[in-house]
Amino acid sequence: MTTPTISVITACLNSSRHIGQTLQSVAAQADVHCEHVVADGGSKDQTMAIVEAEIRPGGRFVSGPDTGIADAMNKGIALATGEWLLFLQSDDYLCDPSVLAKASAHFAPDLDICGFPVLFGNEASAVTMHPRGAGFWLNLKTGLNHQGTFIRRSLFEKIGLYDTSFRIAMDYEFFLRAYRQGARFSFHADPVVAMMRDTGISSQLDWPNLKRRFDEERRVHDKFRTPALAPVYAAWWAAYPSYRRLRAWLGDRT
Repeated sequence: MTTPTISVITACLNSSRHIGQTLQSVAAQADVHCEHVVADGGSKDQTMAIVEAEIRPGGRFVSGPDTGIADAMNKGIALATGEWLLFLQSDDYLCDPSVLAKASAHFAPDLDICGFPVLFGNEASAVTMHPRGAGFWLNLKTGLNHQGTFIRRSLFEKIGLYDTSFRIAMDYEFFLRAYRQGARFSFHADPVVAMMRDTGISSQLDWPNLKRRFDEERRVHDKFRTPALAPVYAAWWAAYPSYRRLRAWLGDRT
């Protein structure tokens, strides 16, 4: 058997509403060696029946209790056999049947992470979100969406898996860890890889959910704080939450 070039990993829990479209979008991929790995947290609805019926031929899945999304993603990594990994969650789907083939044309032996745009929102009003890159800004906010970011499997072997102490910012923590340890990034304007629905907790703009996300982002900063960055982080956390809370407040009234 040919080792898949790309393993698409999906973490899910009680995801019967949308996971069929996720599975179908991966099953439809053409002109590329890929597999689909599903890590289910022990769904009580029809999720696993849908997975068994619609997963791409040769795909694999596991179902059982986990400690959160990061734990499920790590289980997916353990099952995956591809050289490159893409994390496509159960509310998301690939944009067209050729998108993995198009993205894989940008993979190179000297790269660890390849970032591409994603669509965000819903089919009627989606906006294109481009990766912001991996420079100084990554010390403050993530500039990558995991639905459009391919990670070489060997990078996980080199710097470790997702930190399961994070329930929201696990991908930001990983990208910042990779950046700090010298991972090699590239970013591309095409193709637009996936549709990211605005249903996840990291997409919610109300203040309680924003605060939960900011609390985790602050923990990421604390984990990677250096003396040189300490005043930058202090200024950031003195101003940024108030700015976002004002935006949330205005958003509730417009």
